[in-house]
Amino acid sequence: MDTNYQMNQRQYERINKKLYARLSSESLNCRGLIHNVSEGGLLIYSNKEFHQGTMIDIEIFMPDNETLSLKGIVKRNIENPDSERRYGLGIELINKDATYMCFIQKLFANHNKTPEKGVADKDH
Repeated sequence: MDTNYQMNQRQYERINKKLYARLSSESLNCRGLIHNVSEGGLLIYSNKEFHQGTMIDIEIFMPDNETLSLKGIVKRNIENPDSERRYGLGIELINKDATYMCFIQKLFANHNKTPEKGVADKDH
């Protein structure tokens, strides 16, 4: 599938935000680095491969020492063998709480943006 087509299929605008996370599924546990966030998903880089369709638990370590717990499904897995974190995981969030939504609203407000449906990611 064409990359431009995939980007235009995104429902939510994304903002680049680097945060550490812990990822776990039935068979894998590892740390990851969040690259960008949206109301409906995350892009996380990991040194472990989580296959498309895998349900994962995500703990996000916030700068204020708070931890957010989310649940998602791997929608994309892009391998980058030249990177320390060689897998880019496109995660669709299926369980997000009010704390996460508050974080997203504040993040977009600080960037003078409002999360809108139907806006393609312009950074990737």
